[in-house]
Amino acid sequence: SEGGGPFLGPGLRVGFQGLLHVEVFQQRLLDEFDIEAIVTQPKVPYKITYFASKSNHNQRSADAPSTETIEDLSKWPDQGVRYKV
Repeated sequence: SEGGGPFLGPGLRVGFQGLLHVEVFQQRLLDEFDIEAIVTQPKVPYKITYFASKSNHNQRSADAPSTETIEDLSKWPDQGVRYKV
């Protein structure tokens, strides 16, 4: 779909099946059309619902929300935390 913003101007949003497809797309644009593509990380909102932990080791704090929306994968729940996406 067409997209863009105030800083870069008009652009094109393209969905891919994986990182390999992105790399192939970028290389073909460069090789065939001498165009360098600006590729950014996807911003997909994930709604995470946390469950109570059976152990105290991976317990979330009492004031932490039971549901949150995450777009940045660096904020993904730690291993051992029980949750549903």
